[in-house]
Amino acid sequence: MFRFSYRGRVRNRTRCRQGFALRDLLAMICCLSMLGMLGCMWINDAHISSNRSGCLSNIRQLALSVANYESANERFPVVTDATAPLHAVPPGTLADDTANSSGYGWLVRMLPYIEETILMDELVDSSERFSVRPFDVSASREDGTHFSTVQLSAFRCPAIRGEATVQPGVGSEYDAHQMVGGYPAITSYMAIVGTHVSEGQVVENGVIVSRCVNAPETCDGRSVTLRDVGDGISNTLILCETTEPVYAAWIDGQATWVVGIEPGGVGKPDDAGHPTAQATTIDTFAYSASALPDAWPGRLTRDRGPSSDHPGGAVMHAFADAHTKALSPDIDPTVYYRLITRNGGEPVDLSGL
Repeated sequence: MFRFSYRGRVRNRTRCRQGFALRDLLAMICCLSMLGMLGCMWINDAHISSNRSGCLSNIRQLALSVANYESANERFPVVTDATAPLHAVPPGTLADDTANSSGYGWLVRMLPYIEETILMDELVDSSERFSVRPFDVSASREDGTHFSTVQLSAFRCPAIRGEATVQPGVGSEYDAHQMVGGYPAITSYMAIVGTHVSEGQVVENGVIVSRCVNAPETCDGRSVTLRDVGDGISNTLILCETTEPVYAAWIDGQATWVVGIEPGGVGKPDDAGHPTAQATTIDTFAYSASALPDAWPGRLTRDRGPSSDHPGGAVMHAFADAHTKALSPDIDPTVYYRLITRNGGEPVDLSGL
């Protein structure tokens, strides 16, 4: 007769119930940690890519707005409607006469083209068709807040790490302009008015310039037309992004511009007589005490030209034909100089961009 024992079966079943060994648990924790790190890296990369795309989309929209403005008015917008040279009136200035006050900037003229028609109409009415200067408290919205404090996502790069408004105590004219609603809102996008500042004056050889270019004595001249852009609209830069934290109020035409070459960075002409450059203002100091007008208080704080918070330092730019491109801080300064001039007649090699 066969006899069956169930004791061995019970013992084997008990062995099968044993849990993970310590090394198995540690291995699992390591795997999960690595997956978590990869997930965080993927999320961070996606966030960076989204910010970069949003910034590029914004500047493309502004470039298209400039093109549409030119199509409707047969001329490009002026950088400011102030009747004074850019170097003569500090940003944020409010004086008794309009000739010595900051003017409304080019971004104001873009409002109808970025689906802000209601805001534009309200500003036109409140400012009595722009006769009231930008920082006059009488030019306020129906809710009592001042127009300069309005923050518009289309005017700000999502990647920017700075504050959305001018901060108090920076030693500029903006310290006096704490309006109802806060301090002036900042833009991340600037017009490139020209190549450089020379002897305290802005060399306005770009496309979006002041009214003084065609009427130096009265500063009431016309703006640049398509015919004036002899270098071709696909070869001429008009806009860039910036990280300037102070002189960047979107409503202020005296603040929403940059130049592209550092003071003293313009070199000797080449053998063909075309200008050369040695240092751009991309991702570096745009101005110095010796270059900016002595009349500007707090001038040392205006130190950012074309710049960005994107990894690698690439700066979004827009051309006069509305196409956009991210340019590296390592771009050849001479190429950058020649891309800014509207009618320099210089040869430009775009293959390295």
